[in-house]
Amino acid sequence: MVCDSFRRFGSCAATVASVSIVRDLFPVKDIPNVFSLLMLVVGLSPMLAPKIGGYITADYGWHIVFFILMCLGILILLAAQIRLPNTFKPDASISLKQKPIIANFISIVKEPQFYTYAFTGAVAFSGLFTYVAASPMVVIMTVTTFGFNYINFGKTKNKKTIATSYDQGVAIVH
Repeated sequence: MVCDSFRRFGSCAATVASVSIVRDLFPVKDIPNVFSLLMLVVGLSPMLAPKIGGYITADYGWHIVFFILMCLGILILLAAQIRLPNTFKPDASISLKQKPIIANFISIVKEPQFYTYAFTGAVAFSGLFTYVAASPMVVIMTVTTFGFNYINFGKTKNKKTIATSYDQGVAIVH
């Protein structure tokens, strides 16, 4: 449970870090294109994960999935440490003491426009996270309706298959 909590914190940090990396490393005119590619990956991952996970689970067992995810995490961490430039320049005018931080927070909360931006961002991200969280289960439930389990879903070949449209992706069913 403790390790799962670390994983959850890490995935939350990944969202913030990816936005910061794009903002820091790309020119303003390229940011929309980079964000669209980033959202494409986020949108496709819940569609591909059950299929890839089914292959891995069927051939090597479910424990290997966690080992592969750990190796990918270490690889990404090393790549970030080695290849990602440090673009942060500390601002000496910003105090990290508790009182100024709380005072700034209170002044932001008193601003009515803050609620518009906060609500809009919350709705957008809740939709994204709902899609990412629910997509694998919907795909798996769709496939099991046609007589598959998650292992068979990953092992499905092209013989006697039909394509069932699901959102923006395709689930292969037998």
